[in-house]
Amino acid sequence: MMSESTTVEVLREALTRITSTHTESRPVLLATLGPWLKCFRESGELTLDDVVDRFMELDPAPNKGRATKSTQTHWLWGNVARRRADTFVRSKLRRFEAGKLPGEYSVPSLASLVLAYRVPPLFLGPLLSPIASEPLIHGRVSDVFTPVQFPHTGDRCEYSTLCARLVGCDVSTVYLRIQGGGRADTHWHFGDELLIVTSGEIDFSLPKYGMRSTLRQGDMVHFHAEQIHTAYSTNQSGAEVLAFRMFSTRRLDRERVLKSIGHQYANLVLSESELHVSDNIMRYDPIAFAHLLRTYKGGKTLSEIAEAFRQLNVDRSRQDVWKLLNGRPIRGFSEPDVICLQKILNIPEIVALGYLVEAAPSFIIVDHNRDYSDKFNNTLGGRDLGSEYRLPSRRLLGASVQIMQLALPPDARVPKAPHSHPGFEFIWPLRGAAKVQIGPNTPKIVKADDKSFVIFDSTQPHFVESVSCSEGADLLVVRFLQGPPGRGE
Repeated sequence: MMSESTTVEVLREALTRITSTHTESRPVLLATLGPWLKCFRESGELTLDDVVDRFMELDPAPNKGRATKSTQTHWLWGNVARRRADTFVRSKLRRFEAGKLPGEYSVPSLASLVLAYRVPPLFLGPLLSPIASEPLIHGRVSDVFTPVQFPHTGDRCEYSTLCARLVGCDVSTVYLRIQGGGRADTHWHFGDELLIVTSGEIDFSLPKYGMRSTLRQGDMVHFHAEQIHTAYSTNQSGAEVLAFRMFSTRRLDRERVLKSIGHQYANLVLSESELHVSDNIMRYDPIAFAHLLRTYKGGKTLSEIAEAFRQLNVDRSRQDVWKLLNGRPIRGFSEPDVICLQKILNIPEIVALGYLVEAAPSFIIVDHNRDYSDKFNNTLGGRDLGSEYRLPSRRLLGASVQIMQLALPPDARVPKAPHSHPGFEFIWPLRGAAKVQIGPNTPKIVKADDKSFVIFDSTQPHFVESVSCSEGADLLVVRFLQGPPGRGE
């Protein structure tokens, strides 16, 4: 395992590079890093005192005696005596976690701070990359991913991170190249993770639960990463895997999810009857659906939403609305409720209905040939446009991620009018090629044969269209919902 001294040096080198080379990214880096570290701390059940104690060990005060005029000022310690430092650090960290920038800072202190929060260095990839000049990242895998130098990534396994990042996107995107007979590191971390096999074949494993499954090109697995996991190459030609790591910003939601898989980090006692668990599958996903509703709720009150339900001839009380906004299941919830909420909160149909599939609490395996359903296709209007939407038959409990396939026929455009929605969107071609128009930017071409893709800020108006009058395309679309994490009223 990588030693702590090596970790500090690697972090210092990366932080020095980003803060000296990309000076325009420095304020955004610091403003993003604090809230992100707070999220990680709360997910890992660390207190602020735990972080302060660890930071004081890793980054001792410049002056252990009485403060004098000649004492070197430290961006977190301040010009204070060692015996008073813990109080000052705690106060500074609270401000830092709130996104308030320190006046001055040192790279060694930032490196020590990251270690104090128990953050694996590899997870800093998106924060240490320069900001993209456009609200999108487009290109071939070989051009937009760069290998990272962190050791301890497995056996014959290379990790690469995106060469740039989108403002406001805290999804960590990693590309793995596993040589024949190699394996990724066996590890766990907070949040959920989506693995997409882009070439070759891997065996994915959750060793603690005795689960092992073979994934081929186009297949994927979505799981809660608090479960120890690893991946192996099953052939001599090796495999390539695209990984997205997401971190929950609502601790209560995370505890409920972990409780559903019996994880040791969940403290909240939640009965099976409340979650409607049957054969390890839920009828719908109240936790992720609540995040969607809070994102689109705007300034509407509970009473206003309940009244809008009544106007649509659906009997839902103010208490029912509160439960929906806070991820609590309600009796008889079904597709008509989703349609009503979609109309009341102006949620795009294609976004809303994806949350009304069965939710598995631990993991889902998606076989690209068998595990997609077109049962919502008529409602989504796909066939009216000559295209076909297909959604996985299951989703991962509590994950604010939507996965779908879009079959785009020749000479087609979806949707006909550009649309937008909160969060970020990733488009990967499985077959053929397509053109993606994002805001006023030049259209981006994605092709299956050269592994080109696009990830972009989906608040920008966008649409997808065929590039050929004779050949269509099959696209994998992944939407990451990043909206307000707070509770409903």
